[in-house]
Amino acid sequence: MSLLLLLLIPPFAVALTPGNITRGSSLTPLGDATSWVSPSGDFAIGFRRLETDGSLFLLAVWFTKPPNQAVVWAANRNQPVQAGSRLELRADGSLVLTDHAGAEVWSPSTGGGNVSHALILDSGNFVLESAGSPDYAWESFSEPMDTILPSQVLPHGRQLTSRLMESDYSDGRFLLRVQEDGNLVFYTYDGPSCPKGVQCVPNNPYWASDTVGDGQQLVFSSDSDVSFFMANGSSVNLTSAKSIYSPKEFYQRATLDPDGVLRHYVYPRNGNDGYWTVAASLPSDICVSLLTFVGSGVCGYNSYCIPDGTTPTMNCECPPQYSFVDPARKSKGCKADFAPQSCDADEGGGVPVGEFRIERKPGIDWPYNDYEHLQPMSEEQCSSACLRDCFCAVAIHRRDECWKKRLPLSNGRYDTRDVGTALLKVANRKRTRLIVSGPVVLQLK
Repeated sequence: MSLLLLLLIPPFAVALTPGNITRGSSLTPLGDATSWVSPSGDFAIGFRRLETDGSLFLLAVWFTKPPNQAVVWAANRNQPVQAGSRLELRADGSLVLTDHAGAEVWSPSTGGGNVSHALILDSGNFVLESAGSPDYAWESFSEPMDTILPSQVLPHGRQLTSRLMESDYSDGRFLLRVQEDGNLVFYTYDGPSCPKGVQCVPNNPYWASDTVGDGQQLVFSSDSDVSFFMANGSSVNLTSAKSIYSPKEFYQRATLDPDGVLRHYVYPRNGNDGYWTVAASLPSDICVSLLTFVGSGVCGYNSYCIPDGTTPTMNCECPPQYSFVDPARKSKGCKADFAPQSCDADEGGGVPVGEFRIERKPGIDWPYNDYEHLQPMSEEQCSSACLRDCFCAVAIHRRDECWKKRLPLSNGRYDTRDVGTALLKVANRKRTRLIVSGPVVLQLK
């Protein structure tokens, strides 16, 4: 993925003159007014066409000047709208997004405040202001998506939710939550599998600040630090870019990416190449850091996480003779490309043991999937034990230990520091060799 957020399709929006957005103002996905811009022109709010479906739009806030125009907030991430939809600041001060049929899709709660106008600030914060009040009636910073920006604060109860994929803004598989008990926690999350309208409980945490009783708020300071502050004023620094990337010279954002990593991105204000640089990230090695007793882990079931090697990113891969359920959505995991071994081959119920072999994959493991532990045992003995066992999909041999595992496999990872070897059971397919002799092709087995 290189050091960048995936290149986005420019929205080609026609923006109104910066300034207060008065009652009666409106935007539509197509037409003369599709977005409003901040006074500096750094941010816009409006309708953003989806990269995956050009007929659908998000109501979003994005950076306007970097060529990839990264989205930092969306009101309707799980419910994109079609052409014919409208965002309107009505005469009564209510801000309402309606779909092409006129049905309400989204409207922020203003607590009964008398909204006089709206404004997209140079910070990227979209706000509703009340006449005579120093406080905002509502602000997008109070309902973050997957990104925080300089000057943004997340107090108790607020969270970031990753997107499902770089080009799919719907709720993803990871949360970063400032808990009411004062702990800052990264969680895996089964949101994509939850019934519509249901807020599922997150799974096991994979990183925590361990500040129960002390933690107060997550702050992205104006000098480029992302820190978690305690009640006594002390702080835990999560990411920092100020020593190298001055906020006067670089745009900045911190995004909980689809792989569960919080990455601090920077982009030169005078740049034009479209590449956001990763200044810092947490956790630093997600493939090894994330282990969960519930859920598939970083990648989908039966796959494994592997560091990119040249960038602070990772990839998900399938084992030999497995393929992705959906190559466009690797988080759905991998499936075997061969029939399973029969537990009763004599009854004609499946493939007999002789149709399988073991393929060695050093450094790969699927922790927490063990159902049998054998010791002492050589690698050859471990391979034979897995081949004879119809439930065994893979065995991990490490020193003199053999750990047998069944499907589905979870928490898959590749770690060069791991002395173990995955002994993967695959189909014993006959290799076919083609010999070309003039116009004749000979097939040898």
